[in-house]
Amino acid sequence: MIADIAGVSHSLVLYHFRSKEQLWFATMAEVVGTYTSQVEEIAQDRSRPAAEILQTYVEKVVLTFRERPQLHRIFTQQSTQNSKRLDWLVEKYVGRHYEVITDLIRRAQKEGAVREGDPSRLYYFIIGSSGFPFSVNREYELLTGRDVFSAAEIHHLSQFISDVIFSDPPTGRQNVRKASPRS
Repeated sequence: MIADIAGVSHSLVLYHFRSKEQLWFATMAEVVGTYTSQVEEIAQDRSRPAAEILQTYVEKVVLTFRERPQLHRIFTQQSTQNSKRLDWLVEKYVGRHYEVITDLIRRAQKEGAVREGDPSRLYYFIIGSSGFPFSVNREYELLTGRDVFSAAEIHHLSQFISDVIFSDPPTGRQNVRKASPRS
């Protein structure tokens, strides 16, 4: 089926990947690796306030899950199993991502822009809140009457997440940019 979708022969897929398992790892390396490297580059920017960077991160996570809702499902499924896939993801990508983002949250907390609390819980709040609506998009639409993939709903979701994590909820990016460290 994968060869058919890609428009190549089955033997070519097997030649390059040897098994479905290797194809899974290669696919996740491309998708998760690209995402985490982009996020790390954003998060490590020291030329802007951490709160502004965190706002950018929230928007990036929401857009990533909009583009690839299956990512949330994959991580959820792998986390419910004692899987070598999850171990590999954490070792190669997610562990570093977690450290970078929780450090960013701590920096934004020191600025006084993000509510106090365990950065790990805020990290998982952002990830869960960003991914879950896309994972259950049909249910979301049936219950709310809204398309979670619409531009308006993407905006509202990003804004809601920001309203929860920021001490003084930003009304837009410009307010986050103006955030200054509190003494």
